[in-house]
Amino acid sequence: MLEVVDLCADHVREIAAQPSQAMQLGVPIARISDDEAEDLASQQTTAAFLRDGRVIGVMGVAETFPGTHGVAWAIFAEGLGADHLAITREARRRLDTSPLARIEAIAPAADAEPLMALLPDIDASVLTAALSSPQALTPEIRWAMMMGFQPVHVLRKYGMGCETHMLLERIA
Repeated sequence: MLEVVDLCADHVREIAAQPSQAMQLGVPIARISDDEAEDLASQQTTAAFLRDGRVIGVMGVAETFPGTHGVAWAIFAEGLGADHLAITREARRRLDTSPLARIEAIAPAADAEPLMALLPDIDASVLTAALSSPQALTPEIRWAMMMGFQPVHVLRKYGMGCETHMLLERIA
């Protein structure tokens, strides 16, 4: 049975992230310091998802401007299987009850550079629409959209890895 508990720093340190999530914004997840884990656990709207005592997911919202604005994040382990739907529903429920007026998410997107090479003068809104079209959606963007986030802007060469990401937002 899936167990949902409030997040603590040990959950963040213990999760073995899926290979697709081993890097966050170009930084290896394994490099999360004890202080960073404590900070993530101290935020509002957090949860840890456990299966047979193993941490299979963690999520939360880091408040950028306390009481008004935050950035959502989630890390999943491999082998979620049938728990994926329950995790999605609980994460959505927690986000829906957040008191924050604005929550952002930043998710890896399809590489924008080939399109930019073909159409160097493409409008930012057209680029966003292209990379959020059904055929271009990454699993991370698809999941964020299930959480109620809407794509708003492509972030090119973003993070330490200089990769394409999508900024998504939820406005209460």
